[in-house]
Amino acid sequence: MIKLMERLCDIKAYKEDTLYLSISLADRYLDYLAKTSKPAPVLVSLGAITVFIAAKLNETPCPSLDLIIDIIRFK
Repeated sequence: MIKLMERLCDIKAYKEDTLYLSISLADRYLDYLAKTSKPAPVLVSLGAITVFIAAKLNETPCPSLDLIIDIIRFK
């Protein structure tokens, strides 16, 4: 999952802070799921979603969700 997140950030030339924030978000979410005994989601989807959220917070201009989905499907 981390490799996918790194690749997405590299493809889009996001700042390093965006990658670190996305990893932190994913880690916190997985920790929450473990503490509440809920099943883990598909990690590819989790990685892409957290990169998207982090980019929305850190990047200018903000990415579109369609673009992130296209990158995951075709690369």
